[in-house]
Amino acid sequence: MITKLFLSAATLCFGVGYAARRRANPLHRRLMAAGVALGWTAAAVLLLGRAGLGLPARPAFWLLEAAGSERGAAIVATVHQTLAVLVLLTLSAQALLGRVRHPLHRPVAWVVLPAWLLVWVSAMFGYV
Repeated sequence: MITKLFLSAATLCFGVGYAARRRANPLHRRLMAAGVALGWTAAAVLLLGRAGLGLPARPAFWLLEAAGSERGAAIVATVHQTLAVLVLLTLSAQALLGRVRHPLHRPVAWVVLPAWLLVWVSAMFGYV
């Protein structure tokens, strides 16, 4: 539940930051940095829950039904979490590109923003 809160807060920061990119570039930078930090915080909370406390993310009931077993749902969850980490790494790289004002910052956004939305929506519906 707390992981979903961090992911949603990060998505809100990304949305407002993206909207502010032309009018208020300093605000854009602060909000995007906050979004990246919140995204990594969600990953750290999930990792701490799994490794430190033995509390893995529970898949939603519909995912258990669709996967056919708890093992199948765990495989889907692992694939999702791996994709989420890859998106976070790409998002972090894009943030660094924006920080140094590299020309690749904008083209990478066309890949990473839809990927982030996919990870966020699937996390909202795929876990309890």
